[in-house]
Parts: sequence; C-alpha cells; structure tokens
Amino acid sequence: MRNRSIDVFIASSPRSRLRFARRLGAPPRGGNTGKLAGFRALPGSTTYAATKAAVRALMEGYGWELRRHGIATTTINPGFVVSEMTAHNQFRMPFLVPTDIAAGKIAQAIERRRRSYTFPWPMACLAHLLPFIPGAILGRLTPPERPSSV
Repeated sequence: MRNRSIDVFIASSPRSRLRFARRLGAPPRGGNTGKLAGFRALPGSTTYAATKAAVRALMEGYGWELRRHGIATTTINPGFVVSEMTAHNQFRMPFLVPTDIAAGKIAQAIERRRRSYTFPWPMACLAHLLPFIPGAILGRLTPPERPSSV
C-alpha cells in the first residue's frame, strides 16, 4: 500500500521539476524543500522524515544532473515557519520563523545558487548533529508517547 506522503513529497517532486526544467530556455534556478525532518527520523514523524530525506537525496542528484544544462538547484531545509500548516501544530516549535523572513532567506539562497540551505541557524546546527547522535542516546531524549506516523 502506497502512502500519500510518498506520492506528495517524493513522486510528484522530480516529475514536476524535470518537466519544468526541460521546457525552460533560459538557465533556471530552483529550490525544493527537504526540511529538517529529513536529517533523522524521530518518533511520530517516521514517514514524513523518510520522504524529506528522499527529497534531499533527489535534489542532490538532480543538482549534479541538471547543472550540465545550466540549471542550478537549491535544497531548502527550513525549521518551523509560520504557515497554515504550523498553525495547527499542537507541539512546541522552537525558533519559529515568520513567513516573510523565511521567504527572504529562501529567495536569497536560491539567488546565490546555494546547493543546500538550512535555517534558522540553531536548528541547522541541531539537524547536522542529529545523524551523529547514537540511537541509544537519542531514544532516551525523545518522548515515547508521540503517536507513530506508520
């Protein structure tokens, strides 16, 4: 059984990006959201984290493949951004970034042709450290009562 998250976050992303890239005459720049969740799966976000990790891997690969056509890609890994989606969250969202600030940071990263951009910086530091934290330690730090996304 296919998961809707996989269809939305993984399968549709490369198809739309490649169609768009093929139709453009001028060298385009583009970005896609990998999200911080893609750095490590945590309780309650297993499927979501897997889809975001896949998007990060796809964007890295497309970056190499599309650059020979003059197309620059940027993977955007935002923390929590004020939006309709985050308005419904019932949990604490550290370092919540206002929408206009996030949009400016994303536009600047794409304009500068950054391969990858993670923000805000405290969440970026945490995201880049997460893969190196042993599972036994991380398991003690994360609450077990969060419902699984499986």
